[in-house]
Amino acid sequence: EQRRKVKKAVILAGGLGTRFLPGTLALAKELFPIMGKPIMLYLLKDLAGAGITDVLIVGNKLKEESIKAFINPSKDYLQKIESEGKLANLNGQV
Repeated sequence: EQRRKVKKAVILAGGLGTRFLPGTLALAKELFPIMGKPIMLYLLKDLAGAGITDVLIVGNKLKEESIKAFINPSKDYLQKIESEGKLANLNGQV
């Protein structure tokens, strides 16, 4: 019997995070830090560790830009923190 390995996952990130107000006025709840790292990072690392290669994040349109910026930071931002010697602070998280 040949078993197919799961390679795709869905993260449900909907809602407005109203229970976390006023914090969610500035930051999507999925990006709130726990022990210095965003919640989303823990999810993505666990999925990658399980062999997941494709992740679909289903969320609220109002949070789209902040989640996109977390997943794929701008090159300008990365260059700026690299020029200031702070890129190592990411600890391989990008």
